Formats: sequence, C-alpha cells, structure tokens
Amino acid sequence: MPSPRSAAVGACLLLALAGLSATAPAARRPGAGVAGALRTAGAFPAAEVSGSTGPVETTRPVGTADPAETARPAGGTGAAGDWWILPAPSLAPRAEIEDVAVPAGDDIWVSGREHVAGWSPVHDRSTPVTRQRTWFGWRKADPLGYGDTQVRVELEAGNAADLWIASIEGPVLRAAHWDGWNWRRRDPPDRAGRQTLAGLAVRDSHAWMSVSDEDGRTSRLYHGTGLDGWGGWTEHEPPGFRVRLLGAGPGGELWAYGTQTGDAESPARLAYWDGWSWHGMPLPPPAFRPEAISVRWAAEVWMAGSEAPQDGSDRVGALFHWDGRAWGRAELPEGVGPLTDVVAIGSHEFWATGMDAADPARPLILQWILGTWERAPVPEPPGANRVEMRELVVVPGTSILVAAGHSDRAPVIVTNARAPGTGGLVEAPARPRRTDAAHVPAMRGIHW
Repeated sequence: MPSPRSAAVGACLLLALAGLSATAPAARRPGAGVAGALRTAGAFPAAEVSGSTGPVETTRPVGTADPAETARPAGGTGAAGDWWILPAPSLAPRAEIEDVAVPAGDDIWVSGREHVAGWSPVHDRSTPVTRQRTWFGWRKADPLGYGDTQVRVELEAGNAADLWIASIEGPVLRAAHWDGWNWRRRDPPDRAGRQTLAGLAVRDSHAWMSVSDEDGRTSRLYHGTGLDGWGGWTEHEPPGFRVRLLGAGPGGELWAYGTQTGDAESPARLAYWDGWSWHGMPLPPPAFRPEAISVRWAAEVWMAGSEAPQDGSDRVGALFHWDGRAWGRAELPEGVGPLTDVVAIGSHEFWATGMDAADPARPLILQWILGTWERAPVPEPPGANRVEMRELVVVPGTSILVAAGHSDRAPVIVTNARAPGTGGLVEAPARPRRTDAAHVPAMRGIHW
C-alpha cells in the first residue's frame, strides 16, 4: 500500500500534467500537447521544435505586448468583425508578398520577393522568399532549394494536410507537398527549354499545375491526386490555349483562363473541365482583365480583376459572377481599384481584395452584405502610402480570413481572427448573419 507521502506526490504530478494539457494549443501541428505547453511557457527554446524548417525570425517574449494588439482599427475593441494587422516576417525594405496559404490557424505560409541592393543599381537583385508562421514566430523556409536564384514561387493550400509549393527556374520545375509535418518533393518530369509557371490550384486532394514553354504559345497541364498515396504527376489534356489562371472546383473539376497564344492582342479564352472533357465557356466583357478565379461549383464561379474605363483613365476594380447561365457584374463601391482575389465562405458569404484607389494607404477588403459590396474596417499599416493586397484565403473549416500583400515600405498581412498574436489564429465569436438564403448577389446580367 503506498505511503501518504508518495500518494500526495503522485496526485501533484497528475494535476501538473492535467494543467499543461489544458493550456496546450488545440492543434495537431508539431509543438501541440504537453511539449507545446512547455515551449509556450519558455521551458525550452522554440528552435527545438520538431519539424522546424528554419530558425525563428521573430518571437515575442512571454509577458510582452503583442504588436498586433496595437494595430486594431481606430476605436476597435476586439469585437467580431474587426480586422487586425499581423506582424509580418522580417524582410528587406520594399519586399513584396505575392502568395499566402493558411492550411491551419497556427500554420501560415507566405511567399514573394525580396529586393536586395547591390553596390550599384546594376547589381541589385530580387530573390524569392518563403516564410512560415507558427506558434513561435516566423521561420525561414526553403523546401525547394531555390536559394538566391531567380525563380517564381507559388503557394496553394487545400486543407491542413494539403499544402503545395511550386517554383520554376529556366527548364527546372520543382514542387513539394506539406502534410502538416514535413515537406516531400514532388517534382514533375524534366523538360528541355525554358518554361513559365502559369498557375497552381489545389482542392479536394487534387493538385493542378500549368506550365508554358519559352515561346509562350504552348501550355502543359499537370495533375496529381492523393496525399499519402501519391502516384506522381501526369500530363493532363490541356484546354487548347495558353493558360494564365487556374481555379479548382470540387471533385477534380477545373476552370482555366488564358489567351489563344502568348501575344498581347491574342483573344481571351475560358474553359471548364468537368472531370471528363473540356468545355469552352463564355467570357465577361473584353475590357475585363481577370486576376483570380474562385469556384464553389459549376454554377457558382467568381472572377476578380480590373477593366479599363472608356474615358482612358486608370483601370478600376471589376468582379463578375457566373450562375451557370450567364456572367453578371457585381456593383462595387466607388473608388475601388484593381481586384486581385475573391473567396467564398459557404453559399452566402463572399469577400474580395485588391487596391483601394480612394484610400491607397489602407488595405482593401470587400464584403458582400445583403446584396451589396461594402468595405470592411481594416486598419492602415504604419507609415504606408500605398498598399496592394495580393491574395485572400480562408482557413479550412473556419470563417477566418487572411489577406497578404505589400505596401511601399514592407509586407502587409491582415486577418479577421480575434486578437492574433504569435500563436494560432482564434475565430471571433459569430455575429448574427446579415445574409440569408433569400438574398442573391446584386448584379446586372450581361447579354450579347
């Protein structure tokens, strides 16, 4: 029979372990659980995290103020609907963030370019950068080994265990898959001659990648399925034109936009792959230049971009919706500049991002509310004169949005998650919905 002293010691140990488990982050990433709680409490360095992809760039000491807390909108209280600025990775001045992927709330990835000045303007160079944000701050990541080379990098996430990165340098096309723990190389077959990475799209365990040859007239489409049982890339039947944008639909469906050839005056083309064959689709007006395709299903497709006014002034934002029969134009607020992305949460919540011509220093986030598009209350990044948001994503299984881009000074990352710090994003309490199934987007039908 154990002595009273040993029984008391055992009870204390059980209580301590229970307390650690209660405070551990609810995530399946490396660092969750008891070990994660110890790291969060400062029991041992964050650099010892299993699965780390590089040294921690920025970490917030325990007990210090979170920089994001000071970046709320004027008068913000942290209530649902507010937006915050996330601390960005430490990069060279005027670095540009082009892609963001958030497979889980505690796993944020960004990629872009960092401009490094040489000893003369001729020796200036632009290098690709990829960074990961975990519970412990931003980390350098180089899963494809591109180093300081001149390459284009694309990031795309499907869910917590389905993140892809692809890059291209001359004839070398690289790709890798992140399963939530590790990167695994998934390179397509080698091809001779220089190539251009046109697009990357991921959904429902389907990965799509479009590549154009050096002449700009020939496009190849690669398709891969399966996560753990990866069977390799297969060269898929192309849509018959040079692809510039991809939008993945459910169950292996795909939308592709491009031009007949690589020439500037070449006519635009749009096609839809239904899982069996390609179908040519009608296009929005010729003045429209899309930058993103978002697909819910075959009769719910959005295209975000810009169009040139007839008076020859600067391009303005434009948003079009496909309802299965025709394209409709969304009515946008005055002063909206070119749009770069659009996403849907469920069937009645839509968001878009881009540039705000009326307020260039403020990140532009548009929300569809009761049939109209309105600006969301997003704070201004300190010291910025001009902000361009490049991509907007939804954290899988949540209503959390993360948008990334850059100002004329530094990268900009914003989110509607509650009180984002160096830990995972927390979904804000749900506010009463201002949309319902009886409402449909306010659009004008387009007829020819």
